[in-house]
Amino acid sequence: MSKARSITVAVLALTAVASLGFVSQPARSRRDGSPIIHRKMEAMADAMAELHIALEAGETEKALKNLQKMQEAVIDAKSQTPAITKEYEPEERDAQNADFRKRLVGVLKAYCDLEILILDGDTEAASALLQGEIHTAEREGHNIFKPKRDDD
Repeated sequence: MSKARSITVAVLALTAVASLGFVSQPARSRRDGSPIIHRKMEAMADAMAELHIALEAGETEKALKNLQKMQEAVIDAKSQTPAITKEYEPEERDAQNADFRKRLVGVLKAYCDLEILILDGDTEAASALLQGEIHTAEREGHNIFKPKRDDD
């Protein structure tokens, strides 16, 4: 993977996870009252933790199962609108919402690259992608789209 592609993948992947706590609709989970997007990001984080474990244990099927959950969560989340974009004027809001969606599409691409690495049996490269670019993208995404809390 080229250095430019690696950086792009990292930024996009992290942005997806950064969207934690955002919502495009007032719909909420019946269980905990969390916004839809928050639930999807939590599901992605849970599956990512299990994916790490599966990769380290060499459990390909378990890794692929958890990666599938991550991919599904990204697909569901990308149609949502981050709450923070409501602070912008309409034109800027539209641009920010498009940026959010494009970043999640990039995350999905990174997850597909990860899937190929796992299928090829290259767990070392898969772990490096997951622990490097994808986690970096997560942190960067939080900085862009996650609203700051008073206790942060």
